[in-house]
Amino acid sequence: MWPKFGSRVCVIRLLFFTLLVFGGLSYFLFSSTTFDIFQKKNPTKRPPYSDLPHFQLQQNGEYWIFNDFIEPDCRNIWGKSSITLTTHATYIDFKLLEWLLVRWNAPISMAVYVDGEDFERTVQSFYHIKFCSVIGKSFFQWVSVQLVFHNSHFPRKLRPFSHQRPRKLRCKTLYQRGRPNETSWYKNDLTYPLSLLKNVARANARTYYIFSLGLDMLPPRRFVKNFLDLMDTIQVSVKSVFCVPVFPQLTEDMLVPKDKSELLTQLWPYFNGSIPLVIPDDELQRLRDLFSWLLQPLVDVEQAIFKISKQPNNCDAYVSINHFEPIYDQHAAGSLQEQHLSHLEVLSGLNFDFIVLGGAFLIKRHAPIWQDVEPSEYPVRMPDPTPHISDLIVLSSMVL
Repeated sequence: MWPKFGSRVCVIRLLFFTLLVFGGLSYFLFSSTTFDIFQKKNPTKRPPYSDLPHFQLQQNGEYWIFNDFIEPDCRNIWGKSSITLTTHATYIDFKLLEWLLVRWNAPISMAVYVDGEDFERTVQSFYHIKFCSVIGKSFFQWVSVQLVFHNSHFPRKLRPFSHQRPRKLRCKTLYQRGRPNETSWYKNDLTYPLSLLKNVARANARTYYIFSLGLDMLPPRRFVKNFLDLMDTIQVSVKSVFCVPVFPQLTEDMLVPKDKSELLTQLWPYFNGSIPLVIPDDELQRLRDLFSWLLQPLVDVEQAIFKISKQPNNCDAYVSINHFEPIYDQHAAGSLQEQHLSHLEVLSGLNFDFIVLGGAFLIKRHAPIWQDVEPSEYPVRMPDPTPHISDLIVLSSMVL
């Protein structure tokens, strides 16, 4: 028998311990229930496209897609907090990234066309960028990489990208000295799947706005901030694209202008005839069409709206709302410009607004390798575009 005093102490301790356990359990259950109810009443507002299934390896017709081959440090940036620049390339075009990363500090989604032996050259080029290049930090901060392979020319040793420095890495600039006739797609007489690559890059963008550009286009500094500031002050339809005028780099030594006034200063001698313009007729006409845009001043702002139209004039490049823009037609044939015009015709048929920005512009530099060289014997089939575009308009209108 325990002494009576000791028994009382034990009973009191047991009751205290029981109350402590019961109270803690009740608090946990109440907190969890309250948290669940709060979450249901106040769900995190994510964009509608973020909940779609996303597979790292996908098949699309004759092509395989390796999504997120390289994931950037900025992968948590999504929604309306930024703009994703969507682009495409082969490993030989990586040299064009250097100036782009200087002027674009925001997410980039890049689809890279890789076939056969190109895979190893592509991986080595990424290692060179990471360990031997001044843009390494910016590249892995902002750029997500998706690979696209042709089904008949799959790499022999496909492997995930490792962020560890290879032991035998030699800092050779493969993409600086590479030639187009060395690429696997050229040797095998394959076409460059432009629309597929653009769709893949778009599918991996996590932001509300996207800016689809080739690597040969240079945007102005502070473009993302100025554009988002403008969006905070205006209300537009979701069926809108924001057109950005494109100007050619007229000479090899022409400096990239910092703003619109500096651009006008550079181009004025060509407009007044002091210096003759030696450019293709279509580019010359587009440049003349932009003369009124150049002369409109900006007052106390870096970005404004020049005009709103239902016609896609001066819309060689544009920012769009990713979820509401129709996908690019992967069966479209013809040149880059012809495919772009066909897509603009689809947007026009869907009654999109074409909003020309008044302060932003692009400088078009040297074209990527794939634009200069196409496989010599690849059969190009040009379908009748009108019925096909009409079908695209009907299909797109059903989901918008």
